[in-house]
Amino acid sequence: MRILVYIDGPEVPGALKEWASGVDGHVEWRNGRLFGEPERRVDRVVTDLEGVRAAYESKDVEVVPMPTQKNEASRRRYVTEEGDVGWHKVKDRKTGEYVEGASKRSAEKAQAVADKLNNG
Repeated sequence: MRILVYIDGPEVPGALKEWASGVDGHVEWRNGRLFGEPERRVDRVVTDLEGVRAAYESKDVEVVPMPTQKNEASRRRYVTEEGDVGWHKVKDRKTGEYVEGASKRSAEKAQAVADKLNNG
């Protein structure tokens, strides 16, 4: 899968580089200020730049917003929830079940388990 990420400027923020490392597909970076016309053979475009968004949508290319902590967290399969008596559980959002053996006393340790499961 070829994914183009159009950013507002020439430098890629560190958080986006980290996000790209976990994406399934080949990520290419583009300076949105230099955008002229849509490229060919693109599976997905990631951008918050309206002109870029409109141009690719007119070519029937999937366009998604830039990842933020809020919308990235909403896509995670494994999340933590506070349980009974100070325990923190790890829930599989796909099945709706709690992950057996993943409950921890500390929220940080439960989040580490969830992160490990999300990152494979």
